[in-house]
Amino acid sequence: MCNIGYVKTLFNRTLLDFTDAVCLRVCIKTFCAKNNKILCMFSFANRVKLNTDLSHKFSFPDFYLPENRLKVNSWCYFAASMILCFGLGISYLLITSTNEQSEIILLVLMGYSGLSFVRMCFYIGGSVKYAKLSKEALPIESMQDFPFISILVPAYNEGAVIAEVIRNYSVINYPFFEIIIVDDGSKDDTYEAALAGASKVDLNILVFRKENGGKASALNFALEKAKGEFVLCMDADSKLAPDTLKYGVRHFFNNPNLAAVAGMVKVENTDSLIGRMQYLDYLFGHFQKKSLSVLKAVTIVPGPIGLFRKSDIEFLGGYERENTTYAEDTELTFKLLIQGKEIICEDGMISYTEAPANYVDLYRQRYRWTRGIFQALIKNAQGFLQSDNPRSQVIFIFLLWEQIIFPIIDFTLLLVFIFCYFFTPIEAVASFLLLYVYAIDLIMAVMATKHEKRKLNWIYQSVLSRFFYSNILLVWKLSAFYDEWIARGMSWDKLVRNGFSKSCSEA
Repeated sequence: MCNIGYVKTLFNRTLLDFTDAVCLRVCIKTFCAKNNKILCMFSFANRVKLNTDLSHKFSFPDFYLPENRLKVNSWCYFAASMILCFGLGISYLLITSTNEQSEIILLVLMGYSGLSFVRMCFYIGGSVKYAKLSKEALPIESMQDFPFISILVPAYNEGAVIAEVIRNYSVINYPFFEIIIVDDGSKDDTYEAALAGASKVDLNILVFRKENGGKASALNFALEKAKGEFVLCMDADSKLAPDTLKYGVRHFFNNPNLAAVAGMVKVENTDSLIGRMQYLDYLFGHFQKKSLSVLKAVTIVPGPIGLFRKSDIEFLGGYERENTTYAEDTELTFKLLIQGKEIICEDGMISYTEAPANYVDLYRQRYRWTRGIFQALIKNAQGFLQSDNPRSQVIFIFLLWEQIIFPIIDFTLLLVFIFCYFFTPIEAVASFLLLYVYAIDLIMAVMATKHEKRKLNWIYQSVLSRFFYSNILLVWKLSAFYDEWIARGMSWDKLVRNGFSKSCSEA
């Protein structure tokens, strides 16, 4: 149960944030009105830091226990219904009492709010169905067939983390597997560190070195050496949960059309605010995959963890060899979907990765991802549209919507919200509708974090993420779209590895 100290802390934190928001609005409005420089008495950035520090001093209760899940889910659905009714009621009252120009703006904002609600229903409904299907899957304790699996690990300048990653392979709870590490012409001691690490563990590990040709080239090289019927592709900065292989391979037994299983990526270096924001980002990404998994149409198998049927990759000729995209995992996923193959995701397949530790590296990573996805989408558009399988056309429309159209709408209408809030007489309406949209995101955060420890802490930080981190990523994504549209040159931009922190290593 929640103690008094926890309640006081949560109340004080909410009060501080509310005070900051009010002061910030007063300052901006005064500045716009008088065009004078104003010194805010409250620093929002300092408050965010204070709240982050406070979150480590209290152990928030994990109320989402198995016996309470049905009750919490019911409250989520009730809250979603109340939000819909609230939004419709407020909008109706305001439309009937405003002038014609304001009505048009309100209709646009209502449409955006409605789209957000529809997306929420799709993702939450899909996650509920996914949970039911997961219970029907073969329990790993009942598995009797263990096909040979090859783990493919391309590596480039991973000397800081490769030894620890190899030690982690010892925890894999699976009888028949091999590990193939390919050093793709690293400029550091990756190859030597991999050989030294492999000699210290009693595992079937093969280490190769080749000239630099890119990640796709290294994966194709490893694929040629692989002996397994299935291949697990992962990054050299990632570690696996013990039962990952069992959770993934069980789905292939009774489904010959299943080509891949996407795992869940978790960020280990969460000792900073940017690390925790990325942790939530990955968590929400996997949450959205669950709805697509129900349709057996997961659109991106993440690079840090994806289990594939080897024959399906070989049928396509392996990973793309022309290096025309910067997202080889997305490119392969699209090609499998065009062929009519099924792709799902699995909660039990977990990969722990080291995320960028500063905003410069984060920008480089997300910039490359966004342009890579855009490149893969354009490159495979003809394949999707000309496929004999109508499912491919639906997937392509969904990809266009989620990856391109909705981010643009989201950014544009966010500016409309801000404009209405500060410069129009319908500021109250804009405030209500903006809170309505963020409340929808909060419900999705509750569902996405339902299996996490310190659940309330993650939900609180998800609010900060939605207000700031998500909007920063949105601007970066649009800049990447623009650069790709004008064909601006780009490079891989390899991130510098710092190694997992001590706290992360003990996790």
